[in-house]
Amino acid sequence: MVFLLGITCPTLLENLTRRVTFGRLVRFFVLARLKAKGRIEPSQHMSNTETNRRLPNYLRVHRRRAGLAQYELALAIGYENAREIARHEQSVTIPPLELAIGYEIIFRVPVSELFAGLRDDLSETLEPRLAQLELELGQRSAQDRNAGSTARKLTWLKARKCSDYDPLA
Repeated sequence: MVFLLGITCPTLLENLTRRVTFGRLVRFFVLARLKAKGRIEPSQHMSNTETNRRLPNYLRVHRRRAGLAQYELALAIGYENAREIARHEQSVTIPPLELAIGYEIIFRVPVSELFAGLRDDLSETLEPRLAQLELELGQRSAQDRNAGSTARKLTWLKARKCSDYDPLA
């Protein structure tokens, strides 16, 4: 058990052995102290893991897990320097589809998992639009000359809501 900054922390030694940066460790103790004194609510200043919000992308995680430097990944993906890799990892830019698929091939992880946060954001944007489309299609008359087409669209929209929906079936 370790006593640091007025806080007893039995897991401090575990954290130190996990390549935790000094800045993160200090942040942890400062926030713990503020929470203990009641100066901030536990919900304030929570990290991504505490709020279950995913990162915009997991390129850096997979690159580091593979033991690759940014310039090595840049060479593998076809760039001359690591600048664009850094920009993709930091979500400054989104890679073109061809490069995103390249990342998928290199790391053997689906694009939707590599860019999980981006996928979540798009889902939050698109789902309400699809619900609105379903409402508009549902209000069309069955006597309409395009009734068959409208019915197929409505069937597709309802089927995609099911958890076992397979778009390739």
